[in-house]
Formats: sequence, C-alpha cells, structure tokens
Amino acid sequence: MKFKSYMVLFLFLISLTSVQGIEEETNVANIEIEQEPTVLDFRGMAYGPFRGVGPDKTEIVSRANLEEDMGILQQMGVNHIRSYGIGLGLNQIPFIAAQYNITTATGTWIHTGNPDNFGEIDTALTAEDVSSMIIVGNEVLTGGVGFNEAELVGFLDYAKNNRVDSNFPVATAEEWGFFAKQNPFNETEVVRTALGNATDVIIIHAHPAWHKVPVADAANWVLEKYNQVASLYPEKRIILGETGWPSSSVPENELFTEANQLTFFTDLMKLIDENDIEAYLFQAFDENWKQEIYEGEYAIGPHWGVIEEARYAKPAGVHIAENYFGGTVNSQAPDPIAPTVNSPSDIQVDVSATASISWTISDEDGVGGTYTVYKNNVVQGVANLSYTEGNAITWTVDTSAEGVFEYKIEFIDETGLSGNDTVVVTVGSPTDTNSAVSSENSELSDASSAVSSIVEESNFIGFILPFATFIVYRLKKHN
Repeated sequence: MKFKSYMVLFLFLISLTSVQGIEEETNVANIEIEQEPTVLDFRGMAYGPFRGVGPDKTEIVSRANLEEDMGILQQMGVNHIRSYGIGLGLNQIPFIAAQYNITTATGTWIHTGNPDNFGEIDTALTAEDVSSMIIVGNEVLTGGVGFNEAELVGFLDYAKNNRVDSNFPVATAEEWGFFAKQNPFNETEVVRTALGNATDVIIIHAHPAWHKVPVADAANWVLEKYNQVASLYPEKRIILGETGWPSSSVPENELFTEANQLTFFTDLMKLIDENDIEAYLFQAFDENWKQEIYEGEYAIGPHWGVIEEARYAKPAGVHIAENYFGGTVNSQAPDPIAPTVNSPSDIQVDVSATASISWTISDEDGVGGTYTVYKNNVVQGVANLSYTEGNAITWTVDTSAEGVFEYKIEFIDETGLSGNDTVVVTVGSPTDTNSAVSSENSELSDASSAVSSIVEESNFIGFILPFATFIVYRLKKHN
C-alpha cells in the first residue's frame, strides 16, 4: 500500500510539472510580437507646396522648394501624389515629381472665379505623359464654388475629348456623399449619381473630423464610406482621395492633437493594408495659410500635415513612413533662425517734404510674426502689426516739425526670436540747413585761428627757453 501511495504521489507531481510546462508554453505563445512593417504598393499623399501667404495672395511656388519636397517624399517612400491646380508654379509639379520616381494625379482648380477653367484643363493635359490621371476640380460641389453637377460633368467631358490617349483617366474629387446620395423616395436606399457615371476613376474624400466622429471610431467610419461608394460602382476604380486628422488647433481643442492624429493613422493604415485600398493621405505638409474653422471657433486648417511646414515629421508621419511606406523621414526640428532686416540709410529731409522708410524682414523659417514702429521711443500707429517674410514694410516719415528723430522697428517671429533697426531722420528747411553749415564753418575758422595763435606762442617759448635756462645756470655757478 505504501508503494502504491508513493507511486500515486509521484505521478501526481509529474502531472503538476506537465501542467505547469503547458501553462508556461501558453504564456510564451500569448506574448504579443510586434508586427513586421509592410510596404504598400500604392503609397499616396495629397500634396500642397505653399509655405508662405498661399495662393489667395498669389504666392509663386519655386522650383527649389518643389525639388526639396520631392526629395523628402521620395525618402519617405511616397510613390504617388495628387496636386490641386496648375497656376502659380503648380504646373511644374508632375514634371519634377517624375524625376524622383513619383507619379502625379495632376489636379485642376475649377472655380467660377477662374477666368479660364478650360485653359486650366488644357495646361494640365500637357503633363499627360508624366501623370497617372487628371483630376478635374476639387470639391467643386462640396465647396459650393458656383457650378452644379451638370456643369462639372461638362468639364469632365471636355477633358475626355481633349486628352491625347483615350485611356488616360479623367476624374474629379468630391466628398463621398456626392457619389452615393440617398434616393429621395427611399431614404434608406443609396443610389449612383450622374457624377459617378461620368468619371473614369472615382476619388472620394472622407474626413471624420468634420463629421465629429470620435477618433477611436474614425478609421472604421472612413472604411464604411469607402465601401458604400465601392458597392455602387463595382466596375470602377475607387480611390480614397483625402482623409486625415488635424494635429492641432487655435485655440487648443482636445480632439486635435498629435496623439490623436497618430491614433487615426495607426488605425487607418492597418485598414488600408487589410482591404487593399488606394489612398492619398491628407496631407503631406502643413500649410499655414489655410484658415478652415471647426465649429466656428477652432482654426485647424494649417495643421493637417503629417510633416510640419518647417519640413520635419510629426509622429504620424514617422509611423506611416517606417511601417507602411518603406522609407524614413526626419523628425528632428531644426534650430530656429532669428529674423533679420535690411538697414536703410539715414534720411535728411526738408520740412513738409515727403519721405518714407522701407524695411524688409527676412525670416528663413518663413514663419512670419509681428512688428512695431517707434519714433523717439514712442509707438507710432498700431503696435504688433503682422508681417510676412520678404514683404516690404513702408513707413511714412512725419516731416511737419524740424528736429532729429529716431525711427525704430522692432519685430518678433512666431518662434520668439526678434530683431530691430533704427533710421535717423533729420527734418529741416534748406535755409536753416545752409545757415547751420555757415555757422559750423565760422566756428571752425575761429578755432583754427586760436590754434594758430597757440602754436605761435608755443614757438616763441620754445625759442627763449634755452637762453633762460643757460642764464640761470651761470648765476648759480657764480654765487
């Protein structure tokens, strides 16, 4: 009996050991292993190049800036971009992008304020060889720019009739609902639209932030809208043309943070990968000129980029590049550069004459700031006026009274760095000026005479001193 008891105990201990081993294996198996990065075939970004005042104030995009941006996007792993027009230097984009192995969906800006919309399309079609498609208009119906659906379809037909290659895709980009609207007789039924039928490719925009979708649900909301449109047009290529999340707002709003932007793109990129969706992420770079307002209060327009306007990446940009685009992107903010200003010459001006000072503030960061002008340390006009990098500030001088006045400009950019310059302005009538010169000449003549007299006296003393010294010496020796 004892032997059997020992055997039972022995077998029991072995079973415990085996169970413990199974549990240990289970725990190892349950350890979460980080997923290996994947590289999507279609790695798209919505691209706006403006860094200063923007198209509303006719900022011209330079080739140097475009080449810098294409270098950044190429390193990031981007192989597709979409543009938004051909004016103000934007027509260079598809040709420069091609040099960096990036294909452009060339956009056109169709608007009632554009005097030559058909010319815009014609120019875009000249880039047919280096473009993946032409996008005729952006949110023409969404933005309410004055054209209706039938007129927009007319522009699409014009592009089709004037393309060189009949297979070159012609598209337009609108908020998803304009391709999948409700049946007015059955609100639960979604139907195709004339716009959807007229395009070779359907490009939809789906922005959950504008629809007040919580960030935790935002990516799934985008997928739902994409699938809804795709179900209506099974024979057509559907592209997610814009979707994103702002990283900041003014004033601050807890919805719009870099953490929430990262959460959105982390969820979205996973769904894009799993569902094999072509997408232009909105957007590559911040554009500070934009002024979209959320709920009438929060300015979010400048903050949609996954890369700052100063060209360093936010966390979302790093995540997209490293985990889905097979690239890298710089996330180190550059040291801010202090603004500088030219130094105009001092001014001599007659009473009541016209004179002005022209200052131009240069800021390599391109961030802009505010300035204040002082006259003898007293603020002139309004303090803290806004300046834009590179634009001249012309200040009219007050010449109503005689005197010498110091005009000083002080400025500070958005990073907190500052500078200043002072111009001395002398105001006086021509007669007074000549009198002053004559007076100075008279005083100079008097001073010259006095100096001459002293020199003459000095020469006499220098002559007589040796004789006087000799006489004193002989007298002492005699005594």
